[in-house]
Amino acid sequence: MMDMDAIDPAIRDIQTVLFKTLSDLAPEGRQYAILDFPDYSNVGDSAIFLGELALLGAIHDCEPSYVCSMRSHTEQIDTKFPDGPLYLQGGGNFGDLWPAHQDFRENMLRRYPRRKIIQLPQSIHFNTTEALDQCAFAIDKHDDFTLLVRDEESFDLAQRKFNCPVLMCPDSAYALGPLTRTREATHPVLCMLRTDNEGALTHEQHTEITTYGPIQDWVNDTPNMKLKRDRLLEKTAMKAPFSRTMLQPTLGRIYEKWARERMDRGIAQLSAAQFVITDRLHVHILCTLLGIPHIIFDNNYGKISRHINAWPKSRQANVVHDMDEFRSIAQEKLL
Repeated sequence: MMDMDAIDPAIRDIQTVLFKTLSDLAPEGRQYAILDFPDYSNVGDSAIFLGELALLGAIHDCEPSYVCSMRSHTEQIDTKFPDGPLYLQGGGNFGDLWPAHQDFRENMLRRYPRRKIIQLPQSIHFNTTEALDQCAFAIDKHDDFTLLVRDEESFDLAQRKFNCPVLMCPDSAYALGPLTRTREATHPVLCMLRTDNEGALTHEQHTEITTYGPIQDWVNDTPNMKLKRDRLLEKTAMKAPFSRTMLQPTLGRIYEKWARERMDRGIAQLSAAQFVITDRLHVHILCTLLGIPHIIFDNNYGKISRHINAWPKSRQANVVHDMDEFRSIAQEKLL
């Protein structure tokens, strides 16, 4: 049993804001859809999706009626799912850094201009004014779009550029609540560092950081996920739209299973460490939920510090802004 006194009070405070914000927004009814299921191996996005399931399930008192990924989307939403809000997956891909997700988001706004669409908590980052203007145009043409953002910078940008209600809301993964380690710690220190295009650390900084412990990331699925059979069911639903209604509950369970297996993998990785060094937001969030102390660097556009600064501070987190600050905290905490 978890020691309630050991639970970081920031978790309870953030969950309170998260549940109140979505509860005030959600229309009455037991039908809703979650669009853009994260059909890829990044643990953080799976944690967000599972948090959304917990959050929306509690608010609507039921499972989602319709779930789709970018790849499995069909044009059956209006006919097979005519009522209820469409929730867009939260995370950190609102903008042009991850264009496939942004294209999907704007396509949904154009395709369903009169359906209630709620963008679950996101961080916003655009590199080009052209992409920002295109997004603003799609939002302006929509009748009922609400945008939830995870940080003040995203809020300020959205308020200036977008013609829609904009609300501050913390990351949905916090809806998971306190978590329990799944294995004994075997590493005094584990370095969970990005290998994608959001990383900001140089090769030399990586090298110095990893002198404290082994380096890992969590973007690769393990062979025991056995996706082949599940993919066949998914393809059947995509190729035969008439069967989508019949297969939707199965697809929903498959997507939840994939997300849980991926998050379990991430929790096992983190549980193996007494202390974590990271530049991933959801390593920070899951470490907070697991009660694992950690040092966290920012990503390349400030997403992590922006989110941390917006909400109650975790007592497990040590945020650093440069290598001198890292060395000082590492000397205090790790040596």
